[in-house]
Amino acid sequence: MTDGPVFISASRRTDIPAWYTPWFLNRVRAGFCRVRNPFRPSQVRDVSLTPERVAGIFFWTRWPGPLLPYLDELEASGYRSVFHVTVTGLPAPLEPHPVSEERRLESILELSRRVGRGRVWWRYDPIVLGSGLDGDYHLRQLERLASILAPATGRVTLSLLDWYRKTERRMGRLAVGSGAGGASTGSAGTGAFLGPGDEGPGGFSRAVGHEPEVIELVGRLATVARKHGIVPVSCCEPAWAGTGVEPGACIDAEAFFDLFHHGHPTGRDPGQRPHCRCSPSIDIGAVDSCIAGCVYCYSTRSHEAAAEACRQHSPEAPGLW
Repeated sequence: MTDGPVFISASRRTDIPAWYTPWFLNRVRAGFCRVRNPFRPSQVRDVSLTPERVAGIFFWTRWPGPLLPYLDELEASGYRSVFHVTVTGLPAPLEPHPVSEERRLESILELSRRVGRGRVWWRYDPIVLGSGLDGDYHLRQLERLASILAPATGRVTLSLLDWYRKTERRMGRLAVGSGAGGASTGSAGTGAFLGPGDEGPGGFSRAVGHEPEVIELVGRLATVARKHGIVPVSCCEPAWAGTGVEPGACIDAEAFFDLFHHGHPTGRDPGQRPHCRCSPSIDIGAVDSCIAGCVYCYSTRSHEAAAEACRQHSPEAPGLW
């Protein structure tokens, strides 16, 4: 078992609330789960999930609906939690989610009514640029979504798309110039984000965050968010100082302590990317298991592999595989 208390990440690797709520509840009731090292599958560890060993749970989800009926049980058992909820408004070629956006938004609003606005952290992440997804498109989407989500959240995380090998392979299948975003390309259109050598598969931009056009866009996105009373924070974007976007951490120990006056693991998680500001946590998810189908996903080889893993998993098993 792991020493505690520790933060539990549920999960960077898959959407546990959306697809694996029965498994998660069984593991909480059992007091532990098993986690496989995604880089060395033969390595399996037991992770304690008893309230005494869990400083807090950070959920990551696009659809919290299946977990809503069990919130009272989790709260009564002594678990403290924060919810990262991802809503980007990206079109179906990039995010062919099986649950409608309307239904997902309704579940987020209900979640906030149940746990409070401070515990629901919106993610407008990733920001995908190019192939019809221009600055004006993202400004319209953020404005639209912020007007809906403002009663439910006071924080939004902004971050650019990161190009992993899995991402490159799938993004390349979307045809260049197909208008994957369904967006018009105006003065801040596709070309504004594609410098020499920067065009990625499918005509999407490889912008890394320090380009002047990106800095300008991020500043405008921050203005939109703040207009709705939502504080914009970044995820691994060191070049955005001065844009109005505050440096952020997804496993944010300070913000968690401000909410609960509890759980303050110190230091930075050494297992994350160089610019990550997250506190240490243990991720209890499994790669190749999310069936949302996002083309840019860094944690899934293919939708077919994830769908098969979802079909084969047992809610009674100690591990999510």
